[in-house]
Amino acid sequence: MKVLITGGHFSPAYSLIKELGARRHEVIIAGRRYPFEGDKTESLEYAIAKEENLPFYEIKTGRFQRKFTAYTITSLLKAPIGFLTSIKILSEAKPNIVLTFGGYIGLPISLAAQFLGIPVVLHEQTQKAGLASRIVGRFSRKICVSFKSSANFFPAHKVVMTGNPVRIEIFESKGEISIPEGRVIYVTGGSTGSHFINSVIYDILEDLLRDFAIIHQTGDSLKFRDFEKLSHKKLALPQNLAKRYILKKFIYPREIGDVLRRADLIISRSGANIIFEIMATQKMSLLIPLPHGQNLEQLENAKFLKNLGVSEYVEENDAVPKKILDMVRNMFKDQERYKNNMENVREFVIKDAAQRIADVVEGVYGEKKS
Repeated sequence: MKVLITGGHFSPAYSLIKELGARRHEVIIAGRRYPFEGDKTESLEYAIAKEENLPFYEIKTGRFQRKFTAYTITSLLKAPIGFLTSIKILSEAKPNIVLTFGGYIGLPISLAAQFLGIPVVLHEQTQKAGLASRIVGRFSRKICVSFKSSANFFPAHKVVMTGNPVRIEIFESKGEISIPEGRVIYVTGGSTGSHFINSVIYDILEDLLRDFAIIHQTGDSLKFRDFEKLSHKKLALPQNLAKRYILKKFIYPREIGDVLRRADLIISRSGANIIFEIMATQKMSLLIPLPHGQNLEQLENAKFLKNLGVSEYVEENDAVPKKILDMVRNMFKDQERYKNNMENVREFVIKDAAQRIADVVEGVYGEKKS
């Protein structure tokens, strides 16, 4: 079986690539080479394709940008091109199944698959399905969901509760990264980094380092160059503080297990994939949701973890450096309470989610053949 994997929420796809490969299925990837208009930072899907030596097909399609920028019109003009490109990709690659992880990038190739008679399986990570997923859900053969609440947006007979796959590497300790002793904060903005979070940490870095070691994953944005700015700041730090600051553009799969094992607190955005990794590793977290997105999904995720008693969140408008510093200190003072509440997350972590999704894909393929 040949499976084409696509979609805008690509982190869980990594687990599926491993699982499908273990079952001796062929995997190809279609997606963005660059995730943001005007920025040449490579996308997660492109990086994974290179790392796993998988065929990669680039889709250039449009998206609706809630904030008008110099790239908005260019982006919208790419929408019909995305559909035509997808027809060409599918005609050349000839996959048996398209597995999409939602978002605007998965829409044109899912529509093209429906047009060409190729079965589509959708995985929905969010609590409230966005417009693209609701459209694709109308013709998908099966819809795998991470939250019971998102099942309400789709035909009941298509929905399978699979959970959200997390990378097996988050549980593996390989000693690939040297981490200072003491209390550790892991700061991440996801694979592409977060300029906002990077800027906040820049302003309070010395204050944090007096009490904590920090592992800071900045991303590699060529537009903002946060890694370079923070590198210069690290050079200006006193030596005793500088050695407590681990600055990286990316945290690689071979490193993530050690990072999460040692982290006492995670400061992050609140996309579905990071919150599932937070729950799976039972770490307290301070979340700063993206202030936009379908149904304000990151804000909903942040509220979800706070209501479980394992996290705090602050909206971007209120996330001034002094407030973040105070919240970090207060959370460590109350660390035992967050640990005691970790029992509340167990029901939401489905450890065999990747296997369940692979079973669904194989089932749809079996129906097609029969």
